[in-house]
Amino acid sequence: MESLGTELGSTMPKTPTPKAPKMLWRLRFLKFVGVVLLIVVAVLYFIVRHIAPPMIVEPPRSGERAHTPADFVFRTFRVDDQINLAAWQNIPQGKPIAIIIVLHGIADSKASQEGTLRSLAEQNILAIAPDLRAHGQSSGLASYGFHEKQDLSLIIDDLRREFPTISIGLWGTSYGGAVALQTAAHDSRVHFAIIESTFANLPDMARQQVANFASPLLGWLAPFALSRAGELAAFPPSQVLPEQAISATQIPILHFHGTADDVIPFNHGARISQQINRPNYRFVPIHGGGHYSLQQTDPGTYRSELQSFFDSVIQRESPSLPTQSLEAE
Repeated sequence: MESLGTELGSTMPKTPTPKAPKMLWRLRFLKFVGVVLLIVVAVLYFIVRHIAPPMIVEPPRSGERAHTPADFVFRTFRVDDQINLAAWQNIPQGKPIAIIIVLHGIADSKASQEGTLRSLAEQNILAIAPDLRAHGQSSGLASYGFHEKQDLSLIIDDLRREFPTISIGLWGTSYGGAVALQTAAHDSRVHFAIIESTFANLPDMARQQVANFASPLLGWLAPFALSRAGELAAFPPSQVLPEQAISATQIPILHFHGTADDVIPFNHGARISQQINRPNYRFVPIHGGGHYSLQQTDPGTYRSELQSFFDSVIQRESPSLPTQSLEAE
């Protein structure tokens, strides 16, 4: 019996391996992954095509309801058939000895330049702070300097008619610094410029912002969103290159950038500085300075550099310059 049982046991068929359920589970898993990937791609496409581009050319506004201070003049400049730029102009205490157009940062407005306008008025420097396109009380879409440089040329046209002989300078921070550099390269009537915490070129800056606010892994999406933004505002983002614009001008330039800037990294300022090597250009790193705190981080260096620069480009009755209060961005 034992031998028979052994024989029968040896001839009985083995239980088949349940492969079918495993294969089915794998197929279902692959389908699930595929659906998730499709959803992710669709969401990314929607963000890149429909959400990010409008935000690039229409950043959040501030200063829309700012009231003009009693010691300023409210002005508007018509730059094309559909776009008007609002601006505040100070009232110098005496005859103006120079003009400075003060340019704010992204999502900012002329209202943040109130202290600077007053301190310049004390020096008999006529200063105008416009709301750039898509900012404050101005209409239009932002183009990061591509169209704004032409807007500023039209403002300079008006200023030249009113003040045909005195020098005109630009003072731009962050976004405004990029606009200032491109304007200086575009319009030879700009005599000097002060640049703070600006970017080297727009495509690189877009990738940096994606890395800062989303993930470095998504940086490859930035060119697509930027391209669509360019379509909306009718400008080529690849041509917004402050680092190239600076080499196209010979005017005196004072350039600040904080080494601890976490919005526009210091390497952007360093790259701009590497494009130019002449005595009337000065690059001043503010060690430990962030994007919004250059003056507060090292007030001694900031003030002395600003003082020396103003002394070299503006003939002033008073040898001293009061503390500036320009706020970054």
